[in-house]
Amino acid sequence: MMTELYMCRTDYDHELGAAMGGNVVYPSVEDLKLHRGCITECGIVAVRVEFVRVVEEGCLHGDCDEVPNA
Repeated sequence: MMTELYMCRTDYDHELGAAMGGNVVYPSVEDLKLHRGCITECGIVAVRVEFVRVVEEGCLHGDCDEVPNA
Protein backbone atom coordinates (compact mmCIF):
# COMPACT_ATOMS: atom_id res chain seq x y z
CA MET A 1 0.00 0.00 0.00
CA MET A 2 1.27 3.47 -0.85
CA THR A 3 0.02 6.73 0.66
CA GLU A 4 0.50 10.26 -0.68
CA LEU A 5 1.42 12.83 1.98
CA TYR A 6 2.78 16.39 2.01
CA MET A 7 5.82 18.09 3.48
CA CYS A 8 7.89 21.27 3.41
CA ARG A 9 10.05 21.33 0.27
CA THR A 10 13.14 22.48 2.19
CA ASP A 11 12.78 19.54 4.59
CA TYR A 12 12.49 17.24 1.58
CA ASP A 13 15.45 18.73 -0.29
CA HIS A 14 17.87 18.96 2.64
CA GLU A 15 16.75 16.90 5.60
CA LEU A 16 14.73 13.84 4.55
CA GLY A 17 16.42 10.78 5.99
CA ALA A 18 19.12 12.82 7.72
CA ALA A 19 17.36 15.00 10.30
CA MET A 20 17.80 13.96 13.92
CA GLY A 21 14.32 13.21 15.23
CA GLY A 22 12.95 12.60 11.74
CA ASN A 23 10.75 14.65 9.44
CA VAL A 24 7.06 15.40 9.67
CA VAL A 25 4.69 14.55 6.82
CA TYR A 26 1.09 15.79 6.75
CA PRO A 27 -2.11 14.12 5.50
CA SER A 28 -3.28 17.20 3.59
CA VAL A 29 -1.96 20.46 2.16
CA GLU A 30 -4.32 22.32 4.50
CA ASP A 31 -2.89 20.56 7.57
CA LEU A 32 0.66 21.33 6.44
CA LYS A 33 -0.16 25.01 5.94
CA LEU A 34 -1.83 25.15 9.37
CA HIS A 35 1.24 23.77 11.19
CA ARG A 36 4.17 25.16 9.19
CA GLY A 37 4.69 28.90 8.80
CA CYS A 38 7.51 28.49 6.27
CA ILE A 39 5.44 27.28 3.33
CA THR A 40 5.31 30.64 1.51
CA GLU A 41 9.12 30.63 1.36
CA CYS A 42 9.82 26.88 1.18
CA GLY A 43 7.02 25.45 -0.91
CA ILE A 44 5.25 22.10 -0.65
CA VAL A 45 6.06 18.66 -2.07
CA ALA A 46 3.86 15.59 -2.31
CA VAL A 47 5.63 12.40 -1.24
CA ARG A 48 4.63 8.75 -1.18
CA VAL A 49 5.16 6.47 1.79
CA GLU A 50 5.16 2.76 1.08
CA PHE A 51 4.71 0.05 3.72
CA VAL A 52 7.48 -2.53 3.34
CA ARG A 53 7.38 -4.76 6.46
CA VAL A 54 7.07 -4.79 10.25
CA VAL A 55 10.61 -4.48 11.62
CA GLU A 56 9.73 -5.01 15.28
CA GLU A 57 6.40 -5.94 16.83
CA GLY A 58 5.10 -3.68 19.57
CA CYS A 59 2.92 -4.27 22.61
CA LEU A 60 0.14 -1.82 21.82
CA HIS A 61 -2.76 -3.55 23.57
CA GLY A 62 -1.00 -4.78 26.69
CA ASP A 63 -1.10 -8.41 25.59
CA CYS A 64 2.67 -8.90 25.80
CA ASP A 65 4.63 -10.04 28.85
CA GLU A 66 7.38 -7.52 28.18
CA VAL A 67 7.48 -4.25 26.27
CA PRO A 68 10.16 -4.34 23.51
CA ASN A 69 13.17 -2.06 24.13
CA ALA A 70 11.90 -1.06 27.58
